Amino acid sequence: MRKKTAHRRGMQLDEKTIIKLVIFERCLGTQATNKLYELIDKENGYPKVLADLENPEVEFDEIKLPEEWKLDLAFIDKWSKLPPMFTEMDLTPAAYLSRESIPMGAVNAVMSGAAQKLVEELMKQKVRVSGVNSTAITTTPKEEYLSVMDGLIENFKLIGDWTERPTGIYGAVLLAKQDDKCCLNLLTFLKSLPRQRWLNPILKELEGTK
Repeated sequence: MRKKTAHRRGMQLDEKTIIKLVIFERCLGTQATNKLYELIDKENGYPKVLADLENPEVEFDEIKLPEEWKLDLAFIDKWSKLPPMFTEMDLTPAAYLSRESIPMGAVNAVMSGAAQKLVEELMKQKVRVSGVNSTAITTTPKEEYLSVMDGLIENFKLIGDWTERPTGIYGAVLLAKQDDKCCLNLLTFLKSLPRQRWLNPILKELEGTK
């Protein structure tokens, strides 16, 4: 779909470039992808961090990665070595195409029916422990967990008043405790909120899960 869109708009993007970005989106989720595109915009299409990752003379451990990318360091290392190399490539058109094809808020566009159902159930959870939702999580493929967390966070972003604990937050915590990537994504989001008394124990719980 993206290749056809690029062709219609006269963008000179090859299929491998598009696929490499789609792999990043799918494996690291919305927040990490948003950060990638933010860096592309900020650094005029040539993010330094990508050049460092592709440079064999730079040690991986010495590279300053965005917090959102630390969900899976092994993946980042392997992904950076996939062709094509991005060091000398202006990624502005590719980032624009990705945003146009699958807007970052439209997580349902890449979620299965089972994942969408899990988002709905977790958003209804009002209590800390739910046997029904625990079972629903374990019966959902782990590959779907990250997109489910993205869906939960997108719902939370619609909340304007965080003085009271919202319905669904315990559902998100339940999922976060089953997957490290989900845990870090939820932590990143919650830490961006105004600090509330009810939030402190949840942050401590999640930080102890990592």
